[in-house]
Amino acid sequence: MCLGLALPVVEAGAEEAGSKPAAPEIKSVIGALAMYRPEYLGGDDHELIGLPFIDLQYNQYFFNPINGAGVGMRPVEALTVGLGLGYAFGRDQDDADRLEGLGDIDGGAKVSFFADYKFEITDTSPVLDASYTLGLTVDHQFTGDDTGVSGDLGFSRNDRLGERFMIINGVKAFFGSDAFQDAWFGISERQTLRSGLPVYDSDDVFHSAGVSTRLLYFVTRELNLITAVSYQKLIGDAGESPVVESQDQMSYQLGFSYAL
Repeated sequence: MCLGLALPVVEAGAEEAGSKPAAPEIKSVIGALAMYRPEYLGGDDHELIGLPFIDLQYNQYFFNPINGAGVGMRPVEALTVGLGLGYAFGRDQDDADRLEGLGDIDGGAKVSFFADYKFEITDTSPVLDASYTLGLTVDHQFTGDDTGVSGDLGFSRNDRLGERFMIINGVKAFFGSDAFQDAWFGISERQTLRSGLPVYDSDDVFHSAGVSTRLLYFVTRELNLITAVSYQKLIGDAGESPVVESQDQMSYQLGFSYAL
């Protein structure tokens, strides 16, 4: 189990009358992650940050850095859906010279909907034998600046490499509403006067697409080492925005998780 891989679920179906209630299911994971990533979405310079994290699950309730605090359900065996309350990070105009005069994008509380559909392909050629996940995430920030609705569509493949290793390869497409595109990639007339950048509208729904590879090493049953690399390409109106210094966004991660 590692950051961002396990999602909290609860089995569907009511207990039969007179049956013994199931014992509460409690899971907890702690860890830390170092990330080397662009200073902002579209930035050319990178920053190194370190984050401790905790992932808690009590039956259908959860708290983790990906989905925040909320509840998850499994209406059918392969499908997990849930709602969470978390925090959306903003952008500081001091993050890069290109952003000077554009003002800050304030972060705030957000509500997240997520859905994952997991399936396996077995008894076929070794090329296809693996576990797969289709995922959807939709976020809406409701305090701080109005950045509209954003989210992503993803598809990933999990392969076990012996008893100690797992590799997860994935692709994602990232989307946002008009308010999201305007906040992160647009430039208003007022911002033009302060920054010197030209007025710009970003109207496309999808603003980027990317690929990622994550490798897990199971030191023990409880302790995992995690390393990951991801590439994200800004596309369409977002990629052409004067705010963007580089359309190519590379990120690296290294960390560990420990199941209590």
